[in-house]
Amino acid sequence: MRILLFFVLVIIFFSCNKEDEEPQIIEQPPKSYMKNMIEPDTVNAYTGEYYIRAILNKSGADQSKELEFNETIQNMTVWYKPSSANFGMSSQGVVLSDSGTDEQLIVHFYFNTESDSLFTLAYADYKYANPWKNIEGINIEYYRPVLGSPNSSDLFMGDETGNSFFEITFIGVNRINGRFQTRWTGRAGSNGVYDVYGDFSIPIIKANIVDAK
Repeated sequence: MRILLFFVLVIIFFSCNKEDEEPQIIEQPPKSYMKNMIEPDTVNAYTGEYYIRAILNKSGADQSKELEFNETIQNMTVWYKPSSANFGMSSQGVVLSDSGTDEQLIVHFYFNTESDSLFTLAYADYKYANPWKNIEGINIEYYRPVLGSPNSSDLFMGDETGNSFFEITFIGVNRINGRFQTRWTGRAGSNGVYDVYGDFSIPIIKANIVDAK
């Protein structure tokens, strides 16, 4: 059902609360949902308002569309702690919602509760997660209302492609910065394919953080 994941997210949001503890710094090898480690962008790291930006081109079209949601104009919801496991997977993330258009941009972290109790953050290029296939990683997700159906939303999620990436470039005490490139495809009955790239700066989640030293 097209809006099933939307309702799951709503339940998660009501159960979340801010985590005030300092991030836990650990030393461990890369997780299976990291494709490779990268050099951090810590010299001139962005520290302004939180935002998510996505620039998308519909497959076969010449014109592009830019979505840039930030904490000042849009509503921001953060679930710092992992959700309860659903079919063996737990999730965390940040949502920026536009009350005028009912659109949402989400940076969503997924991990398998059979092997982990927290998501692991590192300076790395991550796999694109797919909760329906129990694939761990991160995803950039986009909800938009269905024309003529105000209670329904189309969902688009990123896929692994030949030139896709999802890089965490900065991990601070209070924020995560990153950038991505992927192909958005409609899920749960939604139609459409888009090439998309962008970047973000969002509040940090409760996670295991790999020491980059």
